Order: sequence, then structure tokens, then C-alpha cells
Amino acid sequence: MKKRILYLVLCLIFVTSLFAACSTKSSDVSKDSTSSVETSNKSISKSETKDFSGRTLEVMLDKGGGGSFYEPIIKRLQELYPGLKVNYWYDLNGNEVFRTRVLANNAPDIFNLNQGLFSYYSAIEEGLCLPLNDILELPTMDNTQKLKDIIDLNLMKQKGYIDGKYYMFPDLLFTAGLWYDAKLLRDNNIKVPTTWDEFMDAAAKLKGKGIYAIGYCGTMAHEYPLSYWFYPMVCSVDYETYVGIQNCDPSAWKSEGMKEVVRRMEELRDKGYYDASTVALGNSETQMQFIARKFAFLPCGSWLEAEMGDAWPDDFELTYLPFSGKKDSSGSDYVLTSSLASSVSSTTKNIDIVGEFYRVFFSDKTAIEGQIKVHQNGMAIKGFGENYGHLLNKSTEQVWKAIDQGVKGFASLANTWYPEYPKQAGNAINALMTGSINGDEFMDRMEALFQSIKDDPNIVKYKFGS
Repeated sequence: MKKRILYLVLCLIFVTSLFAACSTKSSDVSKDSTSSVETSNKSISKSETKDFSGRTLEVMLDKGGGGSFYEPIIKRLQELYPGLKVNYWYDLNGNEVFRTRVLANNAPDIFNLNQGLFSYYSAIEEGLCLPLNDILELPTMDNTQKLKDIIDLNLMKQKGYIDGKYYMFPDLLFTAGLWYDAKLLRDNNIKVPTTWDEFMDAAAKLKGKGIYAIGYCGTMAHEYPLSYWFYPMVCSVDYETYVGIQNCDPSAWKSEGMKEVVRRMEELRDKGYYDASTVALGNSETQMQFIARKFAFLPCGSWLEAEMGDAWPDDFELTYLPFSGKKDSSGSDYVLTSSLASSVSSTTKNIDIVGEFYRVFFSDKTAIEGQIKVHQNGMAIKGFGENYGHLLNKSTEQVWKAIDQGVKGFASLANTWYPEYPKQAGNAINALMTGSINGDEFMDRMEALFQSIKDDPNIVKYKFGS
């Protein structure tokens, strides 16, 4: 409690300087330079005259794998409603800036933040997020249906669905797993692995060519190796162990399935198949090492091709590996399916404009096509593949084809429910892969962490289904 009070005091002290820094990162795409006019909190009504002249909508996006995908939405919104001003900005420290603005009673109307650093569930419990049920009742742009009829509500229920209320919109859907350069394997006569033994055979041959088998972004170990490599492998080895992790069961870290996963990680490390230099690299630097073919397999999301833009060599054949660690052909491979999500501030004075934002977001064809062309990922719209799949890049298409062919999707929620956990897990994975700790110490550390979470009465516990 003392630390929290101190944190709040420091935030208040530095609020002015943070606002100044944030303003340099803000982007005003308004066609109208009229200053914002504060209005009362309006109710959502499909019959309301939509004249937003002289008003300002504030949108905050923690720019990451989705790129600037909000821009086509905002552009379309302003085309439809001339005179509306939209202030939107990107900030990699968005979670900190958001909290500071909350303290100053100046929260953005809409915010999309990194779920590895920002706990939406804590924000919901604190009353910072507005229930979205009323927005779902709004008509689509062609007035033929309601938003709730065209949005996949099952996907919405994966995150931020509490006591019958929706608090988080899945803005885009991404998948994550291992990626490789098909040309690299082909040129070195290496078979694309489909079982763990084949993966280790490929790793041995790659080492003989002076190439590491795998590397990952160590400075974001709470996300990249944990969610995109470790989790899929746990699922393939023993899915019940994965369910135990999501349910914060300390014993999951000492299960036979976990022991096998840890044994594999130690084997990769001890045989020199892991590029330990990547533990100190950021996301872009790690991906540039991958592009330079320093290592062959990269844990990442389906945004990879779009995110690296023009950095790809002409002869690089980026390919999704539909393998996560199954022992033999009788097992299953898994791919993480998740979303970048947005919420609405409970203090917004622009709920009517917010409603129009999401109507355009999910039901305006121009806006939908515009954002897909930027982020190159799926959306929680029914019939998405049939209607918009042709807009995806080749590598993303491969993932959805693999899912159609039997690769199983899985969701991860423990990272969001228990925000301290992924940070500690990422640190432990880094320590294990660099040899700072051994497998037993890794499992002991994670078991103790989960026991402390389980025993803490101040931490809300959630139930994960299969």
C-alpha cells in the first residue's frame, strides 16, 4: 500500500512533464482546427442527429504489432462526420501515460494498450472501463443489423467479459508461433520439422552450417518466448499442464509434462542450438538477426511480415511452421490466437462519438479494408475469411490454412489476469536459456511464484476453461 501511495504521489508530481512529453508524440489528423468543446456525457441513440462539429475524440494506441491501423478508421470517421476533430497518438509507454491521465481526470476516450504491461482486468475492477453492451446494440453502418450480430461475441468473451458485461473489443486477431525462411532450409537440404525429433535433427544440421536453430526477443521475454514458443510447446506436450498454468495451479510446474518441456529447453541450450545473444536484444534487433539468417526459427506473431516492412531481402521466403512440439504424428500442434484489444474510459464525455467509432470500425467496408491492409491480421467479424481473407499477406494466410488443416488454436489469459506472472516467467526463461539457473531451479521458482499468487487474498483468481 505504501508503494502504491508513493507511486501515486510521484505520478501527480510529474504529471505536467509527462503531458508535455506525450504531446510531442500526439498526432492531430483533424481537418478542423477548432478547439475541443467539452460536452456532457451523451447517451447512445441510433436516432440521434450526428453532428460532431467542434468536438474532439481522443484515442490512444500503444503502437506495436498492429502498426498504425487506427489511421484508416479515423480518416473514414472524419470523412463521414466533417468538423469532428480526432486527437490520436502512439506511445510505447502508454500504460504509464494512461494511468497518469487517469489521475489527472483526463483519460482518453478510447485506449488500446499492451496487455503484457497493462492489466485491463485491474482497470475494470477499478471502474476505469465502460461496459460495451450498449455499443453492441448500435446498428451497422448500413442499418441492416446490430453490431452484436456481425461481431463474433465468442471471441469477445475470451477477454474482458465479466458478469454478462463486455469491457474489451478485440480490435484485431493475431496468431503466433514459429517462423522460418523456407529458402534457408531448402538450400541446406533440411527437412521442415513436424515432430520434436525432426526439429532436433534440423537444429543439429543448422549448427553444422554455423546457424543457430532458435533465437527470441529476450528483452520482451514476458511475451515472445513465453507466449509464442513456451506455451505452444507445453500445449503439445501436455495440454492439461497448460490449463493448470492458466488456472494458477502451482503443481503444474512440477508435472511430468513440464519436466519434459524444461528438458527440451535445456537440451537446446546445452547443445548450442539457441542463440544466447538474442536475450539482450529488443524486438526489431532480434527480427533483424532472423532476417540476416543468424538463426532459423523465430517465435513471433502473424504481424511479423507487415511489421518489418521493407527490411525483407528479396529471396527471403517467410513461412509459418505448423509445429509446436508434438512428439509424433499422433499428437497435436497448437497456435496462439489472441487479440489487440481496446476499451472505453468510464469518464468519457463522448460516448456518442465513441459509438460511431466502433460502428465504422466493424461495419464500414472502407475502414475495414484500410485497417487490414495495415495490420495484415484477422478481425472478430463473422465471415471474415470469406469476405476479407484475400487482403491478408501470404504468411498470415498460411496460419489460417494450417488452422483449417488441424492446428489447434488456444487462448492465453493468465498473463492478463496476473500481471506480475509473465514478467517473472520471462525472466526465468531467460535465466534458464542462458544457463544462470538449471531446470529444477526454473520449476522451483515458478512453483513458488504461483503459490504466492494463490495464497494472496488480495489477488482475484479466475477460472480458465479448455
